[in-house]
Amino acid sequence: MNLESYEYFVSPLKRALQTYKVFNLENEPKIDKKLLEINYGKAEGLFFQEFIEKYPEFKSSIERQDDFRYPEGENYEDMYKRINELMKSLDRDTFLITHQGPIRVLLGNLFNLKYGEMYKLQIPHGQPIEVIKIENTLYPNLSREVYFEIFKNFSFNNE
Repeated sequence: MNLESYEYFVSPLKRALQTYKVFNLENEPKIDKKLLEINYGKAEGLFFQEFIEKYPEFKSSIERQDDFRYPEGENYEDMYKRINELMKSLDRDTFLITHQGPIRVLLGNLFNLKYGEMYKLQIPHGQPIEVIKIENTLYPNLSREVYFEIFKNFSFNNE
């Protein structure tokens, strides 16, 4: 795979830019805010228990696995809309460097998961996740090993 021939999009966050530098590529990446992690709004930096204590009205939504919007932030559907907008606009081989949240919502939608279940997807750090586009439809292209790693928190009932 000749990485120099790809187009590159990178989240503006420092850790994504540092990851891009690991590849020692000569071409400059396109910085795109659509690749940012979910916007937690006023919940940013809070541990889960702190969030529930500060915003108890969200407890029942979390228990029902609803796709709730963080106070002054986003929900998974919002994040998916911006990621999908970018994915649909791509028309050549592209390398994206982003975060677990955007990868979760992209794969979750490709596998028809409910937004409230997507948190269970285990995205392996540093593992390339390939998505291919055929006639403007996206398809995951995962090895069995990567697939089972990502879905290890799901129990599948074969009944």
